Parts: sequence; C-alpha cells; structure tokens
Amino acid sequence: MTKLFNLFSRISFTVVLASLFLPFMVVQCANQEIVKATGVQLITGDIKMKDPSKQFNPNNPFESTSLDDLHKNLNKTTQGNKTPEHNPYIIGIGILGLLGLVISFLKMPYRKEVLMGIAATGIILLVVLSQTLEVTGAKDLAKENNPLLSAYKVKVSMQEGFYLCLVGFFMVFIEPIIILFKDTQYE
Repeated sequence: MTKLFNLFSRISFTVVLASLFLPFMVVQCANQEIVKATGVQLITGDIKMKDPSKQFNPNNPFESTSLDDLHKNLNKTTQGNKTPEHNPYIIGIGILGLLGLVISFLKMPYRKEVLMGIAATGIILLVVLSQTLEVTGAKDLAKENNPLLSAYKVKVSMQEGFYLCLVGFFMVFIEPIIILFKDTQYE
C-alpha cells in the first residue's frame, strides 16, 4: 500500500502545482468580467484588468459608459501603485505544493503523516484564500470612493484552477481512506 500512497501523493502535488497555471479566480462587475487571474498571477501580483469597453450590453445603455469610466478610474489607481500586492495564502499554497512534491520523492520517517499535514494545511489555506478574496475584492473596489461602484455588484468567484488545487490536496487522503475501509477478511 505504500506504493499506492507514493503514487497518489506524487500525482496530487503535481496536480496542485499544475492547477496554479489555470484560471484561479474571476472578478465580475455588473455581470461582466473585469479581472481573471491564474494562481501564478496571484502569487506574483501581476493581475491585469480586462477592457470592459469591448463588452457592450444593449439591455443597459448606461452600462457601457459607466464601466468605461470605472475601468479608467481603477487603472489610474493601479498604475499609481508600483509594487504589486502578493497574496500570502496563495504563496503558501504554492510552497506547500512544491514541498509536498519534493517530500513525496524522499524516503524519510513519518513521510505519510507529513504529506497529510501538508495537504490538510493546503486545504485550510484554500478555504481562507477564497473567503479573503471575496471580502477584499469588494473592499478594494469600494475604497475608490467612486459613485459608480455603489450602483454595481462586485462578485468574486473561484475558477477551475482553485477547485483542481483543492482536489489535488484531497487526493493525498485516498490511500489512507482505502486502508481504513479495506476488508481484511478476504485477503
């Protein structure tokens, strides 16, 4: 069963690292994407806004000009900030994924317990990250003191990279669960 755990742990931490290159979160304003970021972009702080002027909604004629103004105002504030903001939770997730992958190849005592601890910590960081991004995404836009922001609902949603990362951390627990529920009478 140790070979099975080795396989699952190596695959799971590889999935965690690969998921950081997929879309991790999307910020929407007035049901239009304004920011879409991968895990790597969240780690580096290199998050770029989309140009909303290319997305016109004929059902709401005020939306186009308002979103253009919102985009210009937000770009002014983000260009003035020279240092990108790094999210410590996503950095921790990346470090845990890399650390878990390295440890899964080492032969050391209590490796299974260490990898399960890394995976549990990763799951906790992912949950905290999702809650933090939802709260701070709306607060950062509200700090702009722009009257247009009060008219629009800002929504932060997690994407496939986030969920694949979560699955990757959960995969570490497959082999211990198999052992737990294994029927030893038929061996």
